[in-house]
Amino acid sequence: MATCVQLTTDGTLVPTGQPVSECAGYVMLSGAEMDVIAALAQVFAVPDMATATAWFSAAFAAPLVCFLVADMVATIRRVFD
Repeated sequence: MATCVQLTTDGTLVPTGQPVSECAGYVMLSGAEMDVIAALAQVFAVPDMATATAWFSAAFAAPLVCFLVADMVATIRRVFD
């Protein structure tokens, strides 16, 4: 659970007891909260150029490949009719 802390003059952190929404000092997160933030940052991170290009190309290539396969199947089917 996040805790509101204040930095003292000797460099130690002291809990203030304030709610996190009204914290005037620093907010210290627990390990579990930090793991969630790290996971969310990884999910919403901007992909590198190679990954973005691959996804963009696949979005256009997949329907084209499906059309070509369906056309070949239709051609083969017409041969046997």
